[in-house]
Amino acid sequence: MFVDSDFYKMNVCGKCGLSSLKGGTECKTCKKSEHVKEIAIPYASKLLFQELMAMNITPRIILDDIAEKV
Repeated sequence: MFVDSDFYKMNVCGKCGLSSLKGGTECKTCKKSEHVKEIAIPYASKLLFQELMAMNITPRIILDDIAEKV
């Protein structure tokens, strides 16, 4: 189901863990693009992150070595 209907690609900075939901390739905090990775998340997670950011809560995504190899 994740691949067929609930798939969303998102760019995340591997250094600070902040996301770029607009599809940008440069981290707005670090001002660099070398640590930005594209990950796949469920669309419901993307909506949750947007709702948290609207409440001034900053979700961070920690990228492991395993996630980078997949």
